[in-house]
Amino acid sequence: MGGGQRDVNTLTGLLEDLPPLAAYASAAILTESVLLVGAFVPTLTLLLSSGALRVRDIWTCPC
Repeated sequence: MGGGQRDVNTLTGLLEDLPPLAAYASAAILTESVLLVGAFVPTLTLLLSSGALRVRDIWTCPC
């Protein structure tokens, strides 16, 4: 094995060098971003997929 200790998680290594308040703020911003992407990506994927199926007359909207 190598001589030095290696960080498994890059984010942890980056947050180690920050003051505590900045580290908490960074973690909160990152968490909010993940929640935002997690909410919109599946919805966008569903809309694009249904649109593609509708354009090809594979699926018709029961609206």
